[in-house]
Amino acid sequence: MTRRVWGLVVSEANPQRWAREQALGSSPGIVSDRRPVQYTADPVDARVYAAERRLRLRMAESPWDGCEPWFIDAEHAQVYVDLALSRVSDRWCRDPVTVIRRVHRPSAHYRGAIYLPTHDRRWMRGLIVLHELTHHLTQTQRDHHGQAFVDAFVEVLTVMYDSQAAATFLGYLDGDHA
Repeated sequence: MTRRVWGLVVSEANPQRWAREQALGSSPGIVSDRRPVQYTADPVDARVYAAERRLRLRMAESPWDGCEPWFIDAEHAQVYVDLALSRVSDRWCRDPVTVIRRVHRPSAHYRGAIYLPTHDRRWMRGLIVLHELTHHLTQTQRDHHGQAFVDAFVEVLTVMYDSQAAATFLGYLDGDHA
């Protein structure tokens, strides 16, 4: 359930957890960032981003115990992307995609390549790179964060982590606050 707080679209049921996450800095072992809970006013996008953010927090806990990788550089992220591409089904666009580090945007994005900002190491995380890879996988469907995107992201989570990570993401997407 999303709601507006001070102009932001928020999906967090526990405001203390949100405040704690916002206070965390960026260092090895820290799974959070200081960006607001929402990245967009679009409720479909906000729902996907919030579920992904909650999964990122959950991955620091059992049973994963921080298994989300942090990348050293674009080449390291490229190896991860190539591995994910080799594991997904033929249902998606499996054309090679390049990971590039650039400064011109404040956040990671996909525009024919996966762009990661150079100014902030917090964008060099596995789930963020997989999110941008999912945009590549679904580029022919032109489905920004709709059902095709969710289906592809669930498959990527399953092949790169496990089915429990995918089920947890779907639970958060459906409003499960456990």
